[in-house]
Amino acid sequence: MKLITLLVVIAGIIALAQLAKVGQLTAQIRNKREEDISDADTRLNGRLFVAFMLVFYASFVFLILRYGDYIPPAASAHGDAYDTLMKFNLYIIIAVFFLVNTVLFLFANKYRQDPNRKAKFFAHDNRLELIWTVIPSIVLAVIIIFGLRTWNEMTGEASENALRVEVYSKQFDWTARYPGSDGEFGLANYNLITPTNPLGIVTSDGVSGALKEIEGQIERLEFELSHERGTLLAQIDEVERELFAENHHGNGGHGRQSHGGHGHSSESHAAHGHEVESHGEHGHEVESHGEHGHEVESHGEHGHEVENHATHGHEVESHATHGHEVESHATHGHEVESHTAHGHEVESHAAHGHGGHEDVHGISEARKAMLEARLLELKQMLNGPDVVVLSKAASEAKGDKIHRLKRHRQRIMEVKPFDYEGGLAAWEAGADDKIMKGEFHLPVGREVEFVFRSRDVIHSAYMPHFRAQMNTVPGVPTRFKMTPTVTTDSMRTVLNDSDFDYVLLCNKICGAAHFNMQIKMIVESEEEFNAWLESQEEFLVDKEVATESDARAEAAKNENKESSTL
Repeated sequence: MKLITLLVVIAGIIALAQLAKVGQLTAQIRNKREEDISDADTRLNGRLFVAFMLVFYASFVFLILRYGDYIPPAASAHGDAYDTLMKFNLYIIIAVFFLVNTVLFLFANKYRQDPNRKAKFFAHDNRLELIWTVIPSIVLAVIIIFGLRTWNEMTGEASENALRVEVYSKQFDWTARYPGSDGEFGLANYNLITPTNPLGIVTSDGVSGALKEIEGQIERLEFELSHERGTLLAQIDEVERELFAENHHGNGGHGRQSHGGHGHSSESHAAHGHEVESHGEHGHEVESHGEHGHEVESHGEHGHEVENHATHGHEVESHATHGHEVESHATHGHEVESHTAHGHEVESHAAHGHGGHEDVHGISEARKAMLEARLLELKQMLNGPDVVVLSKAASEAKGDKIHRLKRHRQRIMEVKPFDYEGGLAAWEAGADDKIMKGEFHLPVGREVEFVFRSRDVIHSAYMPHFRAQMNTVPGVPTRFKMTPTVTTDSMRTVLNDSDFDYVLLCNKICGAAHFNMQIKMIVESEEEFNAWLESQEEFLVDKEVATESDARAEAAKNENKESSTL
């Protein structure tokens, strides 16, 4: 079937092309130029213009009559002024529409081609310039002044007894918040947003809870990274290299590092074929690398600056005496450092009854014990049930998350308490706020001031029946006031729709689920509204959960912990 349709279309195109050729051949036979148009043709085209204008106007009127009342009835005090302004603009647009199109089509018919008529040419006409400049200016001035007056009335300051409602947007839902008995919204901070605190209301309990939650996440991530198999193996290798560093030089099968002689590889600053670094001989500073025919570097003798680690009451650092590793700071009353004793690790600070301290190639016994304990701990962790295997990318991602969590924690600790006018603590004002999801209520006949906030992207809060729309911008609260004049039940009667409900919806494309981002609004009497609001739970049902001092103490505790860690 599709092939037949395609063939028919192709055949039609070919037929039209052939007919065009027939027309060209006919004109050539009649000796008629293509640009020559008969009076009958121009008269037909002019009349078709007029006919099209009439059909065009008829369709326009039909659409106005059929769909002209496309906006729902206004349900707010400023709604009538809004509709009046809209209709005023539409009336002007419709009038200009008919005027311009009528002149366009009638002139196309009246001034159709006529070989006996010559057009008049003129370069400028002051009267025409004045007409099409002054008249549009006057019309635009009226529209702007009328519009600004209406806009200022709609967006002016709310009255003192106005009900304040915060509308919070995020992809892809709305949340409403009412102030508690104190009449103030609690301070909000995005750093405190949690599943149980979706608006980030700053309360003592919220600060403490957020800090505990972040601490828990950091602890879990650090525990997981500390039990990563590759990390554990690297740490074990590092500890073993420090603990058994002397293995790298060998010592006649002892498995230790030695700096002595007697055929062992040695680094020594003493005598008998070993390098010697000595800092003194007869009061001179000497650096010597040998004795008895060995390489010696000396920078002074008998009053000259010499670096030497020799004898007779001078400081000596020696790394070899008969192949033994000895650290000694006294030999015949002299300060000596030696690192060998027959391949065994010896740490001594005394010889011939002189005092000293023990050292294993620069590692104290305390350090050695600590390294051995750490090595045992790492091996137990490696063989334990909590060990995990992570790729390098996964480890880096978890490390980055720990860094971001610590920054998040720091930002929370930077939230400082303060007082509103009247002495109300900002951290306590939000405890009695009331948060609504799914729907919120408004009293009829009472002015309402909306405060709009956004968590993520720009949304647009649109309430079509109340003729209200305002963008919600992340980080920038926006406001709008209105007074509902028709209850939900009354509007259901007007529309003859028992299922009708007012809605607040997003009127700016904000993501994949934008089409479904709306919340129900219910307008009712003042008494019904007060009863409903009284029945709603406060943000913190149990105000005894935490106090401001508790939260400050928790913040200080975490700050001290962070400082000690650094």
